[in-house]
Amino acid sequence: MRVLFILLVTCLVSHILQAQSFAVNSTGDAAHSSSILDVSSTTKGMLIPRVGLIAKNDPTPLSAPATSLIVYNTVNSGTGVNTVSPGYYYWDGIQWIRMVTDNNEAWSLNGNTGTNPLNHYIGTTDLSDFRIQTSGFPAMYFNANSNFVGLGDENPGENLVIKLNTRAVLPVPGNYSGIQIKPTLAVFGSANNYGLHIGLDNAIQTTARITNYETGDLWFGLSNNDVLHLKNNSLFVGINEDSPADNLTIRLNPAAVVSGPDNYSGILLHAPTQAGLGNNNGLHIGLDNSLMTTARFMNSENGDLFLGTNKINMIHLKASNRYVGVNTDNPFHSFSLLIATNAVFTTPYDGLSVMTPNNPANAASGLVVGSDPSDYVNKGVWNYDDGKIAFGTNNLERVTITNTGDVGIGIAVPTEKLHVIGNVLASSFIMPSDLRYKKNIQEINSPLSKLKQVRGVTYQYKRDEFPKMGFTDAVQIGFIAQEVEKVFPELVVTGKDGYKAVDYSKITPVLLEAIKDQQKQIDELNRKLEKLIPVNKN
Repeated sequence: MRVLFILLVTCLVSHILQAQSFAVNSTGDAAHSSSILDVSSTTKGMLIPRVGLIAKNDPTPLSAPATSLIVYNTVNSGTGVNTVSPGYYYWDGIQWIRMVTDNNEAWSLNGNTGTNPLNHYIGTTDLSDFRIQTSGFPAMYFNANSNFVGLGDENPGENLVIKLNTRAVLPVPGNYSGIQIKPTLAVFGSANNYGLHIGLDNAIQTTARITNYETGDLWFGLSNNDVLHLKNNSLFVGINEDSPADNLTIRLNPAAVVSGPDNYSGILLHAPTQAGLGNNNGLHIGLDNSLMTTARFMNSENGDLFLGTNKINMIHLKASNRYVGVNTDNPFHSFSLLIATNAVFTTPYDGLSVMTPNNPANAASGLVVGSDPSDYVNKGVWNYDDGKIAFGTNNLERVTITNTGDVGIGIAVPTEKLHVIGNVLASSFIMPSDLRYKKNIQEINSPLSKLKQVRGVTYQYKRDEFPKMGFTDAVQIGFIAQEVEKVFPELVVTGKDGYKAVDYSKITPVLLEAIKDQQKQIDELNRKLEKLIPVNKN
């Protein structure tokens, strides 16, 4: 028996040494030619050695394991990245590498089932960064020390950093790259002209934009309240206003009203050193909090306030003396207007222009107070519209200049070049009388007989019937214009309103000639009387 066993072992060892493959089975089949070991069974399996590993980077309890050696670990051991748990491992020459099993601890390309978010995740368990990349380029980077996330950026310096690259730039007009939120109606794979965009313009990559490519509005809010509203159909912007009615509409609310003297709400511009100092500093544009109807544009500092355009100060409000300057940085009166050559209107004069709503810009219209732009010496007030210029006090017109050049003092509708209601006090009145002005010169005929046809009367004006004439109740001395007109029509003027007036100054020549005529009669009577006296003496 002993001899038979030795013979059997000898034959077996000889077979192993000479064979190219080795088969372990119960059928006696030869091993497959492609394998060195072919194990097969329909009722049993192959049992891998079971060991208790210490850590991934520790070969213990094995001594100098060969590369590709397979074991089944039976314990949980190790720390950090070197942690091992029950399962199949193989030695890669440096550390133990866990083999994928069917316990769902690995993520499948087709998805996993039965996962627990507390135990299953993608990431690292140690203080190491985590990177996801595509086509050899980093797509997402997680910094383990700062918890910052980078999209296309391996060194994010904020909670979320998006770095654009040339692969993300679409060659279409007005496009840009960054974050896009598409609506559900957008077609899969559609261009970037859908939804909400937050990013940089692709052409320059220095222009930042937040754009809604849909037909709706764009809102920004805080605490479940809409704060900033960009309206699509009108391009109006509202702050605290859901329905802005102008390019920029700001609606104040009670929470924004600050109590205190002379305070108001709206827009406040602080200097860097004034943050948190309340609304008593900086530039204010808003409404008074006490009434909410008083609008203000105010510099709460002790400096001046300038309004300008094209880098030029146009209006200067001086704090030290409360002077206001237009086109001057140094107003020298309460209101100073400096005329500049580039401010010349298309009129003979330039300066202060007051236009009506229907006046075209820069046109010869409206009221102008200024000077002649050719020499800046001649100055005045002009109304370039088809109207009048009126000066008044106490809500009444005192002096009126009509569009035909008539001037009224005390009357709103003058009918003569100078129409005065009331007394006139003057040192003298003169009228042109040079011979060189005159022609058809004739003497006044029968002045005395004509004067006899005119009555000199006393009278009172009908003050109640003509209140605008400024008449008094005093007794007057004069003529009746209609009676004078019959004899001396040259002395009577009929106004545009049909009423008549007498030019009393022109009666003087008539009186002079009448006196001369009367003197002739007296002289003639004296001569006749002298002839009668000698006769009587005889």
